[in-house]
Amino acid sequence: MNTDEFVVEAKARITWGEDPASVRGFLTASGMTASDADIAIQELVAERTKELRKRGLISTCAWGTILCACVIFDIYEFSHRASGPSLRQGKAMFYVGFFGIFAIWRLMNGLSDLIKPKSDARLLCDVEE
Repeated sequence: MNTDEFVVEAKARITWGEDPASVRGFLTASGMTASDADIAIQELVAERTKELRKRGLISTCAWGTILCACVIFDIYEFSHRASGPSLRQGKAMFYVGFFGIFAIWRLMNGLSDLIKPKSDARLLCDVEE
């Protein structure tokens, strides 16, 4: 294998969440100099971080929009009660409220990916879009 194939293997390992120190050991054991390995790893980690931030931004925008829709629906239903709460309105508000709590949880996950992606040990394939 030539150096480009080792870098492709290192990219795969970094993308799947392997520790950069072990990837550095793999590259140096494969014949790459330590300084070249460090430069390659810095680029690969930066690429992974950029991808996690991009997915975090998409998730934050999507779940934030869904959360806003849930809040608007609940406010509308609450303000348009005719003579008191009906069972249909109560059920609708309960389910939308429950979905709103789920949206808050997903919004927090997206924000954590957006703000601090390096601390995330999850695989990129596990990060949902």
